[in-house]
Amino acid sequence: MYSSRADKYFIWLYIRNLVVIRYRGAYLGLIWNILQPLLYLLILGYVFATFNNAPLKEYVLYLFAGLVPWRFFEQSSMSMVDSIILNSVVSKKIRMPYIYFPLTQLGIAFVDFLSAFGVLLVLFITFQGTWHIQMLILPLSIAVWMLIAAGSGIILAVVFVFFQDIKPIVQMVLMLLLFTSTIFFKIDLFYDNPVKFKILQLDPVCYWVSLFQKPIYYGQWPNFLDWMVCLTSGTVLLLVGLVLYNRLKNKFYYSM
Repeated sequence: MYSSRADKYFIWLYIRNLVVIRYRGAYLGLIWNILQPLLYLLILGYVFATFNNAPLKEYVLYLFAGLVPWRFFEQSSMSMVDSIILNSVVSKKIRMPYIYFPLTQLGIAFVDFLSAFGVLLVLFITFQGTWHIQMLILPLSIAVWMLIAAGSGIILAVVFVFFQDIKPIVQMVLMLLLFTSTIFFKIDLFYDNPVKFKILQLDPVCYWVSLFQKPIYYGQWPNFLDWMVCLTSGTVLLLVGLVLYNRLKNKFYYSM
């Protein structure tokens, strides 16, 4: 059996090695990891500013505040979904728990997220120039997103072991969640449409992104409902993921 300390060291070492391998031979290396989300977000900001009837300078900050944490969730989910299968040979050789592999992919996505978050702060200084005291809550917001991503990623990784055709379905669901939330469109655009406004209020993603949009863009504290929905959904996802993993892990060997 591995000790808790050995487990943590393995996860850290595995994440570090995978990050090094990813950027080995890449001349821009981590610089491109900063430029890529910057260019991606600027292009989307330019396109969707028109739909929101907002000046580019104002809208870009709103978009970035929602899209940066969403991209972390999206990338971690897609990398965690097949992580157990892709590392099945490794797990059999060194007899490490299968759950470590989705967790390492979560760690790698978090490294990318920190780069994109740095871009967000630079853009905040460029376009806004005013620091809100509410931004002090952002470390807690990041922790909640980690909880949500860990839970959903573990669920997807376990299900993928037995149903390996779900990956394109996951991509489509993520795209649907992206374009039906308040990441691209401000909620005040729907005040005149009670039906759509009610639908948005039922969408958990709208509450997730509010943990970033409210402190950064609006200069507001996330309210009690925001925290309740986010913490509840994250906790439920993680508990479901751990229950599924513990019940099915002994059957992984026969499915890989």
